[in-house]
Parts: sequence; structure tokens; C-alpha cells
Amino acid sequence: MLDKEKKIIWGQYEREFAFYTMPGYRKALEAGILEELGITEADLDGDPKNQEIFLEKLRSWAAGAVFVCKIAPYTRSIAHPARSPKTPLLSPWGRHLFERRFNIVKFVFESRAHHASTRVRWKQIAPEWNRAHPRDILNPIQMKTLYKRAIKEDGIMIQVMVISVPDAFRKMDEHPDWNDGKPHLRTIKTPYFTVTDSTNGGENER
Repeated sequence: MLDKEKKIIWGQYEREFAFYTMPGYRKALEAGILEELGITEADLDGDPKNQEIFLEKLRSWAAGAVFVCKIAPYTRSIAHPARSPKTPLLSPWGRHLFERRFNIVKFVFESRAHHASTRVRWKQIAPEWNRAHPRDILNPIQMKTLYKRAIKEDGIMIQVMVISVPDAFRKMDEHPDWNDGKPHLRTIKTPYFTVTDSTNGGENER
């Protein structure tokens, strides 16, 4: 029942703001709510009062979590370009394409962290991707091209960083440019490398 209610809430704001969110992003936000409330998932089982408090907080957090992805300046023009009024803003195919771009960025981040590398070694990462995704085979050039396009979407970068970087929301909120509507997400440091400002065209990789 609780999972159904959570799905309804996330779906409501995805439709309202016409933007996709990934399961890991939603899970990270829900974990943040539990931490703020000082409870665990076990405390929600069979406790209607805790469930209602959690869901009320989720309604507020989910709205902001989807909205901040939608308004990110490098997302608006890339993720949702001009289209016919008859074309739905959200569609299964559109979600599939968004998930693919998201998964490529997340995979590269995690691979670099695993190898403690400050450079993207495409000849190494592409075969790793192909082993993990046998139905989506990419050569190094294809993967590099898709990755460079995807990291220009702040809506993707926000979600990847919330999943991958501790306290990512706090770090973004404290960034001096955030309140000016210019969240330079790529200045946030991860444990293994620094992601450079998106206005410079993406990460410093070879």
C-alpha cells in the first residue's frame, strides 16, 4: 500500500512538471526523508501515523525534487525541445531514452570511482558497459559521444549526483550561483574527481 502511494505521488509530479525521475533518485530522496524524521523503513510497517507523516513530507520533497530537475538551465533546451502540441511531454519511449542517457552517465561515474581514475578511459569503460548491457552494445566512440551529450543535461546530472555524491543537495544549495538560477553542478567534487562547469562543455576527459 505504501509503495503504491509513493508511486502515485512521484507520478503526479512527473506529469505536472513533465520530467522523468529515476528509481535511485527517488530512493535517495525517500531515504533523506526518513533520516530527517528520525525513523527507518521498519518504523513505517503497519504504522498508519508514521506512514501519513512520511507521505506528507514526500509530497513536499517530491515536488521540489522534480521541479529542480525541470528548471535546470541546461535541461530545458536539451531534454524537451520544441515539439508539436499533439506530442505528449512524457512517453514510454521518451522515458527509455532518458534512462539510457542517465545510465550511461551513472555508469561512467561509478567506473571512474571504482578505478580511482581522473580520466575517462573509453577503451576500458566501453567493454565494461557492453558486458553489463549486452542488448545495448557501444564502441568507445559511440559511448563517449552519448556521454558528452548526456552530461550537458542538468536534469540528469542532478539525479546522478544525488545518488552518487554524499550531501549533494546541500552542496548544490550552498553553491553561490544556485540562487541565480545557474546551478553549476559540474563544480561539485566527488571522492575521486572534480566535475567541471557545464558552461565549459562538460568534463575534462580524454
